[in-house]
Amino acid sequence: MLSFSAFAQRSNFRIYDQSFGLNSGEVQALAQDDQGFLWLGTSRGLVRFDGREFLSWAPHRLDELVKGLAHGPHDELLVRAENGRVLLRSGNDLVALKGPDAADLTTVISLDFDSRGRLWLIRRNEVWWRDRDQSWHRYPATAFGGQSPLRVHARGDCVDLFTDQGLWCLRTPDTARELLHAPGLWLSAGGDGRPLWVASHFDDGLWMVDGAGAHKVSRPQGRAMDMLERGRTVWLALDRLLMAIEPDGRTRYIGVHEGLPSGGPLLEDREHSLWLGTFVGLLQFPEPDTWQWGEEEGLPSMHAYDLAEADGQFWVATWLGLAHFDIPQVPEHLTPTYRGAYGRVCVDAKHDIWISGGHHLLTWRGNNLREVYAFPSRDAAMLGQCTTAADGRLWFATDQGLLRLDQTAKKLVPVTLSPAGAPDVVWVAPDGALQVADASTLCRLRMDSDTSARRENCIANPGGDHFNSATVVTPHSVWLAASNGLYAYDGKSVALLPGSEAISGVLENLTQAPSGGWWAAGVGALLRVVPCESCAAQWDVRETVGIWQGLPGNSTVEALEVANGDLWIAGNRGVWRVPRAVRAGTLPVPRMVPVRARIDGQEQPADRAVELAPAAHRLDLEFAALSFRDRSLLSFRSRLLGQGDWSVPTRVPVLQFAALEPGDYQAEMSASLDGQHWSEAPADIRFRVLPPWYRTYWARALFVLAAVALAILMYRMRVTALLRVERERTRIAMDLHDELGSGLGSIGMLASIAARAGVETEERRRLAGQIATVAELLGGGLRSLVWTLRSGRAGLAELGQQLADHARRLFPGEHPSLQVRLPVEPSAVTLVAEVRRHVLLLALEALHNIARHADAAHVELELRELEEGGLQLTIEDDGHGFDPAADVSGTGLESMRRRAAAIGARLDIDSAPGRGSRIRLDYVRHTKATA
Repeated sequence: MLSFSAFAQRSNFRIYDQSFGLNSGEVQALAQDDQGFLWLGTSRGLVRFDGREFLSWAPHRLDELVKGLAHGPHDELLVRAENGRVLLRSGNDLVALKGPDAADLTTVISLDFDSRGRLWLIRRNEVWWRDRDQSWHRYPATAFGGQSPLRVHARGDCVDLFTDQGLWCLRTPDTARELLHAPGLWLSAGGDGRPLWVASHFDDGLWMVDGAGAHKVSRPQGRAMDMLERGRTVWLALDRLLMAIEPDGRTRYIGVHEGLPSGGPLLEDREHSLWLGTFVGLLQFPEPDTWQWGEEEGLPSMHAYDLAEADGQFWVATWLGLAHFDIPQVPEHLTPTYRGAYGRVCVDAKHDIWISGGHHLLTWRGNNLREVYAFPSRDAAMLGQCTTAADGRLWFATDQGLLRLDQTAKKLVPVTLSPAGAPDVVWVAPDGALQVADASTLCRLRMDSDTSARRENCIANPGGDHFNSATVVTPHSVWLAASNGLYAYDGKSVALLPGSEAISGVLENLTQAPSGGWWAAGVGALLRVVPCESCAAQWDVRETVGIWQGLPGNSTVEALEVANGDLWIAGNRGVWRVPRAVRAGTLPVPRMVPVRARIDGQEQPADRAVELAPAAHRLDLEFAALSFRDRSLLSFRSRLLGQGDWSVPTRVPVLQFAALEPGDYQAEMSASLDGQHWSEAPADIRFRVLPPWYRTYWARALFVLAAVALAILMYRMRVTALLRVERERTRIAMDLHDELGSGLGSIGMLASIAARAGVETEERRRLAGQIATVAELLGGGLRSLVWTLRSGRAGLAELGQQLADHARRLFPGEHPSLQVRLPVEPSAVTLVAEVRRHVLLLALEALHNIARHADAAHVELELRELEEGGLQLTIEDDGHGFDPAADVSGTGLESMRRRAAAIGARLDIDSAPGRGSRIRLDYVRHTKATA
């Protein structure tokens, strides 16, 4: 049995549980689709995760324990439920998968896709596989010795079949090879030119199979739940811990003592994060190859602040003491070295280690720290930065002042500074001069004696902050780390570098990087930078180390890169190691997908065009960047296609629109992890804002047609009005002609007769009297005609008065006698102007005919109100009479009939030669006026 070195070791992980929206704590299966979504099989069905939200998928179809997931070609995702049925993701739904007999697949105990896209499954103690043409084939049981199949697992070109007696490698069509004969086998990983690892389901079975055969490897007891190979490390999830087998054979565990809730299914996503489903949620290891050392591994305190390397040893300073280990090998434990160290670890030009023990300066001799020199003051001395001068002397900046180590005299010599004050840092300038800096000034030192020095060529500290370290980065520039950033000093001026905005928190130190440049380490930031005078920040960031590389937040105070490229970090969470291979990767470009559209809070499908009704107020569009490893790096930009450039980057992939003009839109969103490289294919959602009905094309066409129709109508109304006016004028002309024409003709005739010579005076007087009578009759008729033309309504009494006045003018004397009968009681009947005119003119026509032709002795005029709301006009005489049917020229009978018809009245003419005449007009109003 092989026995590897094993130790507990932590890696940074985050946990997603029900507090993040996961519908169930227990995660039984994991998969990732072609787009990049993570899929979880939980005790409450299928869940999709996009980095921001857990979405229960088709819960109306599946609300039970999911035992397995399989992802295949053409983005096919299969779900195996606890009862053995298999469902296929189809759109936003789940449908049953058809089996070899074209019926829904049931009683399936295991399934997986191989590297060629073929589906393998076990049902009813038989192994089946489906080819790319969707045809099913049963694998002959004789090929694997007739053993009972328990589980299939695709691994490279081989499909591992676990039976009740061992492990077989299946190849189509019917070739099988037994890899390991042992009962209870359940998991496999590796192979294809590398060792194959096989684990049993229960007990402690673990084997490594290579060219020399199968080798049993010790492992902890527990139920094996999943296994995979990530890079060159094999990960085995047991029910109570996670086991990593490194390429060099070392084995480390992450268990309950390291915060692991349980084991479960494993998944390596496309960004190489490691995912673990547990009984209480989903765990993500952004970079599990980055490890942590803490107090359990020998660190005096979890709060480390300084690192140093000298002669193959690595030193860590914490607030409770020192620890060290040998490099380049990665230690399992650190060696506590000294408790009560004060300040930084100093490495001189000879690679000797110096620390402050409070009252003594200590150095490493052999395998021990020895007290070498006593500090001059009785107070504990805090050791700051040290430097080796050109003459080989070692200088220390301490809180007690500037000290010089005189190794010949074997004593620490205090150096009095003028002006006085303890410097924060001391360094040797490129020209060999000694320089110091504090919160007030940066100065060169001129030695007056071995025990005194004068500050010269001082420059004021513009920030007023204390410096933590000083480093010569170019022959003409020194960088000083301070609490508010990084300063550049060229001997003549000092200024805060613009790039300091990228550092959040105190910048503790600068250390030279073998890979080039310097590590700027501080609380909340870890950058590898090089000076760059042409850059806006005055430096060029070559590398950033953070969550992507496996570090937790706020974990960096000091960083030190060793020769093999590993990066060691001290901070508030202990000591961390970032391997060179982890640092070597580049950030990918994240893929963006649309996930949701909401109109006034109502969810809409985001995979097709969205329509907003005119009454809609707000549209929310949500996208997802399918990058999970370090979501704090994500930034998003958006635009409406064809309506401007990309927006300023933001942290939220959500767009909100309100009060948009009607039209078609396409909203695009892209993402970046470094702010420079953006999604090659932005995600987009198309939507249409519908116009209100009055702004639609058909409404506008209708409005145009209505406007044309209205114009035509108005034109026709105007023409009708003009015709009506013309007809009215014609009627008035005819009425004037009828009323005045004959009278004026009579006046003309009488006047011409009276004007003749020889007419007697008495005859002329008579003719003048007749002219006056006719003129008076014409004036009365004209007044009556004008009365009929007035607008508004008039009553029956006014009409009767007009008729009576005119009749009395026509028959003023006793021959013929005139009898007028008008309504006595006030009448409620009102008449419009047209009715008044036709009735009046009809009556005048009849009266004039009597006066001209009847030679009557008695004339009667009667006007009375009808019960139906109209009037009855009767004109009767005892004159010569006439035949109403005869065409008697000049009698106006046809004119009277037209007037009666124009107002819808009934006209009765009763007459005969020799017996007078009787004319009766009956007019009934269509509406009766209210009193």
